Amino acid sequence: MTYLLERVAQYVSALRGDRKAMVALVQRSLFVLAALVALLVVFRPGNRESAVVDYRDPTTWLSSSASGDVVQVNGATGDISARIEVGEARQQITAADVGGGAVAVNHSASSASLVDGASLTIANTVDLGGADARVVADEEIAFLVRGTTVQAVDPATLALSTPVDAEESLTGAAIDRDGTFWAVGLETGDIVRVANGELRRFNGPGDSAQADLTARAFVAVNGRAHLVDAEARQVRPVRSNGSLGRATCLTSRVEGVVMVGGSADDGLDADRVPAVTVVADGSTGTTQIAYVDEGRCASVGIGSPGDQLGAPVESQGVAFVPNYTTGEIVILDVASASVIARENLGTGRNSAFELFEHDSIVWFNDPNASIAAVLDRTGLVRRIDKLAAATAGDILGTAGDEVGVSAVDGTGTVPGDSTLPGNSGNVGNVGEPGDDPGPTLGGPDGSIADSADDPVDALPSSTTSSTLLPVAEEPVANTEPPQQAPPGPEPTPTTEATAEAPPNTEVTSTSSTSSTVPEAEDPLIADFDFSASLVREGQTVFFTDRSLGSPTSWTWTFGDGTTATGPTAQKAWEEEGRYTVTLIVDRDDETSRIQTEIQVLPEGIPVPPQANFTFSSATIEAGESVTFTDISTGEPTSWNWDFGDGDSTSGRPEVSHVFEEAGAFTVTLVVANDDGEDVASAVITVLDKVDKPDAIIQGDATATVGASVVFSSASTGSPTSHRWDFGDGNTAQGESVRHTFTEAGTYRVQLFVENSAGQDSDTLTVVVSEPVIKPVARFEANPTEVLEGQLVSFVSLSLNNPDTLEWDFGDGTYGSGPTVDHVYDDEGNYLVTLTATNSAGVDTAQARIEVEEGGEEPQASFSFTPKNPGVGQLVSFTDNSADGPTAWSWDMGDGTTKTVANPSHAYAAPGTYTVTLVVSNAIGVDSTTRKIKVRLPKPAASFRVEGLPGQIGEPLRFVDQSSNSPNAWEWDFGDGTFSTEANPVHTYSEPGTYTVWLTVFNASGSDAESMVIEVSPPAPVASFQFA
Repeated sequence: MTYLLERVAQYVSALRGDRKAMVALVQRSLFVLAALVALLVVFRPGNRESAVVDYRDPTTWLSSSASGDVVQVNGATGDISARIEVGEARQQITAADVGGGAVAVNHSASSASLVDGASLTIANTVDLGGADARVVADEEIAFLVRGTTVQAVDPATLALSTPVDAEESLTGAAIDRDGTFWAVGLETGDIVRVANGELRRFNGPGDSAQADLTARAFVAVNGRAHLVDAEARQVRPVRSNGSLGRATCLTSRVEGVVMVGGSADDGLDADRVPAVTVVADGSTGTTQIAYVDEGRCASVGIGSPGDQLGAPVESQGVAFVPNYTTGEIVILDVASASVIARENLGTGRNSAFELFEHDSIVWFNDPNASIAAVLDRTGLVRRIDKLAAATAGDILGTAGDEVGVSAVDGTGTVPGDSTLPGNSGNVGNVGEPGDDPGPTLGGPDGSIADSADDPVDALPSSTTSSTLLPVAEEPVANTEPPQQAPPGPEPTPTTEATAEAPPNTEVTSTSSTSSTVPEAEDPLIADFDFSASLVREGQTVFFTDRSLGSPTSWTWTFGDGTTATGPTAQKAWEEEGRYTVTLIVDRDDETSRIQTEIQVLPEGIPVPPQANFTFSSATIEAGESVTFTDISTGEPTSWNWDFGDGDSTSGRPEVSHVFEEAGAFTVTLVVANDDGEDVASAVITVLDKVDKPDAIIQGDATATVGASVVFSSASTGSPTSHRWDFGDGNTAQGESVRHTFTEAGTYRVQLFVENSAGQDSDTLTVVVSEPVIKPVARFEANPTEVLEGQLVSFVSLSLNNPDTLEWDFGDGTYGSGPTVDHVYDDEGNYLVTLTATNSAGVDTAQARIEVEEGGEEPQASFSFTPKNPGVGQLVSFTDNSADGPTAWSWDMGDGTTKTVANPSHAYAAPGTYTVTLVVSNAIGVDSTTRKIKVRLPKPAASFRVEGLPGQIGEPLRFVDQSSNSPNAWEWDFGDGTFSTEANPVHTYSEPGTYTVWLTVFNASGSDAESMVIEVSPPAPVASFQFA
């Protein structure tokens, strides 16, 4: 009551002097007061509905595309308060509350209607000029966005303000509590603000040229605008000057168009209910919650990766997230970031519906069906039939001369558009540029087509769909998602979408044991098609079952005492009249029924044809053919086809046509007979011919551990899918992606692209290195105090892998490299500087060298080791010269020279060599010589035996194979005989096993080697005597 009085005071203050607005205020206030009194009477303590839902203003406006209306609904009673016709049945309509009235956009007719909530009439209709529009609304204020322009809707007069032009398409719009409009520019990434009829622009965050701008959106959190940047994983409040406040995290990046919702501005205690932004991520099947006052974030799984999720709605600490793929509404407790319920209102899988919050009440609406509902944290509170008759005394139809029959009074089916763009109604962002167009409603089960290539499950226009109305009784809700019915035969696209049931069609469902739908099955819902609702006597009508839930038996009654069974039936009535046809379907212990009326005319009554046709494909590429087949009723005798591209033909019920250019073409069929004519049309979408894509990666071939790298697709052929494999176990999708490598190495980054014509891939080898750190310069000098002309050696000890090392010796000379030598010619104190550089930066280190005057000519001296080297053995020579030599010249005695202070050398041949060292400094030169004797190495004994195996009396030859030049040999043949020849010959006289030894000698020593040989007796010689 306090709330009501506050609202009345606010309205009186704001609308003083505006008679029309004051009338609306009084009427609305009395209505709300009456509703509150009714609540106190009807919803007594203990009643679930009164205990859970806080009905402040229980009325709202809902769109009904099925009937072409917007309806005012009372959530407390479920009554339809008013019905305003804003279009034709099955035209695409969205609506939003504003100041007690409504703004309704008829997307099919490209018009907007402003409904006065006081008089319940259309106060103003705006022709959108062929442009589509969307409404961004928040309780008492709304903006109409069409193209690049924005107009405010005055809640008192429902007049539109002068449009302001943003000069670019806008996305992610929201309204704050001050009535300021915020959005993101889709071309520049600018923050766009509209307030008091003035548009201002501010620079958006980061590099907008590289950002995915569809991943940005504004959301109102407790009435304050916040910018959600799903790519940057943050939520930030925006100030009036366009600057952004402190960032709150998101748990992960969101791929594609961002779906967001924020805490409703309901005045609840912030200590009890946290202020949050809720982000739905269909790519991962999760919902992220950013607690903007606490600076933290959380994530909760609500579905499967790839599910199509809608914009979340938050109210009183509870978030509601639509899952179009499963048909569920997932209900989350914000404080604990947990799922507390799942509600399925029977819309079926892959169905389109909308959720929005109005005055702390959460509403569900299916624009293309009759169902609406009020929800709370436990799920369904009240189910509402939008096609029910308005309550007594309320308005039905439109105002003035434009009053037309309400869709609930019409009959038959009406061809039309059955798509719902994006998120509609009061949710805020309605059909943003770049949004997924949302599921497309088709057959009576609300099934959808995933793309234009998979047409809607529409029924042929020759049939009339008796789609069910909601059950009068309110069944217990099933919290588990329904299972998809077994697929039937693929339907042929037609010019007509399934319509809601006409007013004389009724449906009921009952269960003999329980009103709870089994978890593992779809609910049993009766439905059928029929070929005509208006026929002559004797004309056959064909009936086909379309029920959901896999019925097992079918019973048909035709209103004249005759019946039939089975999933199909046919009937011809012999007498004129109106006949009620009933289908009763059964499954186990469940029963559902549906009725419709067939009118039979006597012979001689004119029956004009009803135009309709099917077509082989709704979406093709340029140059492809579509076949159109007439399925009109009423026996047409002429057919005239117009293909919408300048070509036409006539005279045939089936034609084929080739569309040569891309575009959307309206194909029209005019059929006629002697009783009249009728027209049907359908839109064929012709796409540019698609060539197979050519994958091309743009990106750096080098990267650093921990640094973000951007990879972009420069692929040709308009690919529709970009999938990345970074070679480290991680993948991503998108035309441009960022990735961070966590380990050094070489990785094969692959891009896979595809479109309807094929697929291709490209590979980029990326070398990832450890991050480069600025060097730390250090060095060592030896010695640091020298005489003039004395050598100083410098060694770099710098850290972090410098790329270059530059030395300044302080005397006007320079050097480079990790080690350098330098001689100072003059006395003095010299400051030596080492500069270390790499890609991360530069550092320097310094030290002083003291050079004193004086010094003498050097005194040459050297030593070497080992003293008696062998051939090939490395000999180290060490300069021991006195008085600081600065240059050295070595002559090794074998033609080899050296110029370093301490060389090494190996001699290739034995002998005595004279080694000479010449040293010099600035004072003079000196030399010295020493002899070095190089010996042969000790021999290594080895031999072979020729003539084996040995036999007594057969000579064996022993061949020396020793190395290192032996000059003496001693052979021991093991039988007591010896030899000193190099290669002796020996003959054994006895059989046996002998160990042969060879000992070899040279000046460096001796070595021995042995071999065991076998000597056998001679082979026998065959001989015999005979007499």
